[in-house]
Amino acid sequence: MPQLLLSMCPKECICISEEQKVTRCDNAALNDIPALLDPRITSLSMVNCTLKRLDPDVLELYPDLEYLDLSFNKIDMIDMKIFKYQTKLRVLRLKGNQLSSLQLDSFIDLRQLQILDLSTNQLLQLEPSTFSILNNLQKLILSNNLLTKLQSETFVGLKNLQQLDLSNNRLHTIGEHLFDDITTLQSLNLSKNNLSKIGSDTFASLTSLKHLDLSSNSLTDDLSFNGLNSLQYLNISYNLLQRIIASNYRPLSELRELDLSANQMMELATSSFIGLNSLEILRMTNEPYLHSIKPNAFSGLINLRNLNLSSCHILEKIDENAFEYGDRLEILDLSNCRLIRLPQKLAEWTNLKSLHISGNPFHCDCELLSFLPEVLRKFSINITCFTPPWLIRQKYHAAGRLTNIYT
Repeated sequence: MPQLLLSMCPKECICISEEQKVTRCDNAALNDIPALLDPRITSLSMVNCTLKRLDPDVLELYPDLEYLDLSFNKIDMIDMKIFKYQTKLRVLRLKGNQLSSLQLDSFIDLRQLQILDLSTNQLLQLEPSTFSILNNLQKLILSNNLLTKLQSETFVGLKNLQQLDLSNNRLHTIGEHLFDDITTLQSLNLSKNNLSKIGSDTFASLTSLKHLDLSSNSLTDDLSFNGLNSLQYLNISYNLLQRIIASNYRPLSELRELDLSANQMMELATSSFIGLNSLEILRMTNEPYLHSIKPNAFSGLINLRNLNLSSCHILEKIDENAFEYGDRLEILDLSNCRLIRLPQKLAEWTNLKSLHISGNPFHCDCELLSFLPEVLRKFSINITCFTPPWLIRQKYHAAGRLTNIYT
């Protein structure tokens, strides 16, 4: 029997006809799914072939399939009930095809499906209830399509969905009730869209969400995170935020990591992050307009361990009382800013485990040099003095000596 099964394997494929019953035909010049494979196969991969359509008569031959990968082909249509015999299918990958729409009944019999990848297609819209039969779906990938709007019933029925990726589409609005039916969701990626506003109750039903990526949109200060009581990671980098409104972030009591990089903030006001008691990592890199950080800007951040303010090229001043709990910082990156002074009171410098301060035009006066040499020695780093005039372009070494950077 094994020899017979191997003889049924096309020369372009690799067939493993033992317990797993796996067939791989990746990168083969095949226009159709082979009809003479082992009918008991559980896994079929035909990535980067030349498939244009799926033949229901051929698919009928493989009712035991649990894994089907048809990524990077030329499939432009999924017929109604095309997978009606694949009732055991758990993973379906259709990434990188030419799908522009989906039939309402395309997935109607895939009740055991857990992962569906439709990324990198040409989907323009999704009909309401397209996925409603997929009660066991846990991961849905719709990234890199052409979606501009999603109707409120798009995700109805997805009672067990945990991961939803809508990144790199053309979404400009998110309906208030779009996520009402996917209360089990833990990860949501909306990055690289055209979103300009988040409604007050858009995320209200996502009480289990832990990871939210809103980066690379056009969001402004009017944000709402109502309902996100379990959120641990939030990325709002590369948007149009001009200030931090602390009340907007108040529901995020469990937030551990926040990325606000590359926005349009000019300063960090007092108590900007009040209420984020669980925050451990804060990134605000590449802020082109940030010039100052006010007293107690980071007050309330009792668990902050890692702060990255690198490449804020006009950041000149951080108030010495910016931190309420500066002694708890472990990682601090202030590199490539325009800092002239580092207040000794800003942090417990010798308690840090990692420090980056290069690329700043420091004023090497007595105050700075009274504590900085010890810090430089601990981290084996150097700084360059830009003032006073007699120390211009002098590099202060970790060894505690000055040298001209041109020598």
